[in-house]
Amino acid sequence: MYAAVVVVNAGPEKANRHIDAAVLTDAFWAHTREADGLEHVRVVDSAEGFSAVLFMKGKNEGEVAESALALCWHTVMATPSLAGCSIESCAVRLSER
Repeated sequence: MYAAVVVVNAGPEKANRHIDAAVLTDAFWAHTREADGLEHVRVVDSAEGFSAVLFMKGKNEGEVAESALALCWHTVMATPSLAGCSIESCAVRLSER
């Protein structure tokens, strides 16, 4: 299993706005397909946006990075409260979880 850390920037108009981690977790699960390989989500709110740690199954880091970015992009685009947000970075590591 891999851990993909995706950092999402809220943008200047939404900076310092609280984003509820439980709502974001639900949004990820609502937009996940079985093929995504998502096993667990942990969301951490920050003044600049949020970070999501996506624990995912995959063949290698590249495949997981592609899946994590696609899932995060889809979640941001499909969640009205995330309008204007952008993905800042994605890092994938093999998880010992």
